[in-house]
Amino acid sequence: MLAGIRHTTILVLWFVLVALALAACGGTPDSTPAPTPDTEVKAQAMAKAMVEATAQAVPTATPVPSTPTPTHTPTPTATPTSTAIGPVHTSPKQYAAPPEMMIDPDRSYTATFQMHKGGEFTIELYPKEAPVTVNNFVFLARDGYYDDTTFHRVVEGILAQGGDPKGTGRGGPGYKFDNEVSPLRRHDTPGSVSMANAGVRGGKGTNGSQFFITLIPIPSLDGHYVDGRAKDCAVKSCHTVFGRVISGMDVVNGISPRDPSTAPEPGDVIKTITIVEVMVAPTPTPTATPTSTATSVPSTASVTVKNYAFVPTMVTVKVGGTVTWNFAQGTHTATGTSSESWDSEYKDSGSFSHTFNSAGTFAYVCNLHASMTGTVIVD
Repeated sequence: MLAGIRHTTILVLWFVLVALALAACGGTPDSTPAPTPDTEVKAQAMAKAMVEATAQAVPTATPVPSTPTPTHTPTPTATPTSTAIGPVHTSPKQYAAPPEMMIDPDRSYTATFQMHKGGEFTIELYPKEAPVTVNNFVFLARDGYYDDTTFHRVVEGILAQGGDPKGTGRGGPGYKFDNEVSPLRRHDTPGSVSMANAGVRGGKGTNGSQFFITLIPIPSLDGHYVDGRAKDCAVKSCHTVFGRVISGMDVVNGISPRDPSTAPEPGDVIKTITIVEVMVAPTPTPTATPTSTATSVPSTASVTVKNYAFVPTMVTVKVGGTVTWNFAQGTHTATGTSSESWDSEYKDSGSFSHTFNSAGTFAYVCNLHASMTGTVIVD
């Protein structure tokens, strides 16, 4: 009994240290004191241990038997995506290789988790930044791989990990694939959905089926530093963020805490995951701005600098006419050339005007963005 009390005490102290350390990592300069080096090291080590606690979590691929193995037919869904054939696998739910690419990165995907104990939550997936990872998750979900699996490792207030049919943290689909870390997708908010793995081994990633959902920001798990530099994932903890919770975060926060090494009962059960695919409507192509003739143009005209483009690219005015550049975004320098020139810089917003007192054709260019050029015709 004494050993049990000691173990419980150690766990409590461990959770407190993790929560304090990770909260310090994820806070903003205005609200949270900067973490001490010692606290940061503990936070990184403990968070890494939580999602990589299973060095054997991702098994080696199951050998394909010499006799022909039947091709598995994915569970049909309301929205068909592709005629691609799923990976050949051996029963139960062990696959010989990752699935072929079945998703369209230009479409949007959501996954709705229905929990056995009631409640559901939905995650938005990131097919553009992590196409292989999203394709893997979508295939496994549609194939029913995650049905009746549990959140086997849940550290209250920090993260919830699932995706292992064994419920121990040592299960996987039979194959492994590499990381797809992106500086655009980070563990910077509660509800970030990311891949659990056992680190980079032999130069290759160890992602499989296990994933986790953050309950706080955990930047130490990002594949890039704050300044955008890529980490060396062979020695640092790197995890692919492939989605985020967009509804039902209260259900996620309510997932029962569980330590797979000591819990006598299974974790909260995922009843099923429903994938919804939506075709993204193409962005309408803007119609070209008609070029006015000299006789129909007033003596003043305006050009807008926005999204790194001059609109319109050609302006026509009469002698004595004034052109005004409106800087609506970014840092730009407008420069005129030929017989009349000017040079003025504006940041973020502002305007600059120039009156043309002689006929001719003049160029205007942004000194910071060479692709931004245009013409003023004066007659």
